[in-house]
Amino acid sequence: MAEPQPQPQPQPQPPPPLPPWPHATAMPAAEAFEGTWRRSGGGLRQDQQAAVFSFLEAAYAMPHRHYHTMQHILEGLSFVGMCLLSGRSFEDQAAVEWAIWTHDLVYDARATDNERRSADAAAELLEGVGLPPATVARMRSLILETATHMHSGDRDAHVVVDADLAVLGAPLGRYMDYVTGVRREYGHLSDEEWAEGRCRFLRSLLDREQLFATDVGKGLCEAQARANLSHELQLLSCGLPVVAQLEGELPAVAEGEEGEEEAAAA
Repeated sequence: MAEPQPQPQPQPQPPPPLPPWPHATAMPAAEAFEGTWRRSGGGLRQDQQAAVFSFLEAAYAMPHRHYHTMQHILEGLSFVGMCLLSGRSFEDQAAVEWAIWTHDLVYDARATDNERRSADAAAELLEGVGLPPATVARMRSLILETATHMHSGDRDAHVVVDADLAVLGAPLGRYMDYVTGVRREYGHLSDEEWAEGRCRFLRSLLDREQLFATDVGKGLCEAQARANLSHELQLLSCGLPVVAQLEGELPAVAEGEEGEEEAAAA
């Protein structure tokens, strides 16, 4: 009698391939918001869903915003989705998504405390419609992580910070759209102030051993981000107008106004 042959063991299947940049999906903002609301549990006041979405929509459509808009939010949510596709788990997915939705709720290019003010405003807004206190507290801590874009040991914070930085690793065209938008938001700076602060910011990023902490960020964004940052730094260092189409559009800077430090956080 022939000996039974060992049965081949099933091989683990690789995760589905990630979509290339840009990772803003075709999902409308309202549909994305519906998903976050649904994943937040049954305690939310359903009669307030439309009002909260309208509030966020209006905040991100304010006329002083050119990069920190709803597109940035949707790209961040798409990054979260790609992390899920890659097999990453979350401690609190709802808190991660709410942090993406609200981390730029307050945006003033002249201020240095936007993240704290956004966290406070988001907590007040979402506590008022019944988001569980633990989720609100978690969301608030995740928003505050975006103030420095440094990676702590918090895995959920890694996703939020990487999502906020993901545009750095976009194709060059989208990256330059981002630069154009941020330069418009910092229109109160002279070209010299902008270049000085921006160069300092770019060098601080390039000096990091690693820009991204998640597998998606490292695999999809890291190399392209370094190429984009180096390209912009070279243009600025050569005195070339990175955002040439803005020539003549920027308002004059008030005499004696301090501004270079602000551009470093753009």
